[in-house]
Amino acid sequence: MPVCGGGGVIWCVVSPGSSPPLPPEDPTAPSNTLSQDSATIQWRVRALQYTPELYSVLYGTSETNLTSATAPVPSGDDITRVNFDLSVELEDLEVTTTYYYQVEAENTVGVALSAVSSFTTTGLRKCLSERQQNVTSMLWFV
Repeated sequence: MPVCGGGGVIWCVVSPGSSPPLPPEDPTAPSNTLSQDSATIQWRVRALQYTPELYSVLYGTSETNLTSATAPVPSGDDITRVNFDLSVELEDLEVTTTYYYQVEAENTVGVALSAVSSFTTTGLRKCLSERQQNVTSMLWFV
């Protein structure tokens, strides 16, 4: 409903009202961000729905049981921003493990979820060196 006023100049403000957030688009874990114990998740925000939004990444080792969540990432206060990217780093992950994730958008009206995606952490290469009788042994674990 418009709010109008007068006093020599007639003006009206039309508030479009708030809506639940749009689902985050194209969540990815680019291969150049993967390591043995971390990954960066990136996604695109098409537009904010007339209110600042918070984004979290839900993740886990089962596609149907995403039990961990990151700290919320704010969209910022400029509700006119469109088509911008956000990201979060997942840390302390297990080596050579497939993780499933989805991005959750939340505002004062509701919640929206992206599709579920997945990535696999890389293998660990570790070298242990031993000195025995003046001979150095190198043990590699993959």
